[in-house]
Amino acid sequence: MGLLSIFGCSTTTYKSGDIYSIDDGEGKIGIVKVLVVEPGVIHLRIYKNKFDNRPQTIESKELSLGRLGDEGGFGIGHIPLDLNGFKDWKPELLMNDGVTEDELEGYNIWKESQ
Repeated sequence: MGLLSIFGCSTTTYKSGDIYSIDDGEGKIGIVKVLVVEPGVIHLRIYKNKFDNRPQTIESKELSLGRLGDEGGFGIGHIPLDLNGFKDWKPELLMNDGVTEDELEGYNIWKESQ
């Protein structure tokens, strides 16, 4: 028996463009997109869309960040998160949709400020 199975480690590989459903911690299911993965850190886009149950499929064109003051809340264009913290959100892969330059704007600003 290998060490991975003894300690129950996950071998999940997160990739740019992956879209996941996540437990939002408030009884709803949220949707996030992986922008960039770096050692120990995952950069995400958090959409405003919320669901009562995990969707099995999703249309990326229906995902929205929304705006401050929108009914139903708003999303976040870029947030860096500790990789272990992301795993606590119980992510389940829905699809991969690639990442556009526009979606990387917040990440690029963050990267330049480091």
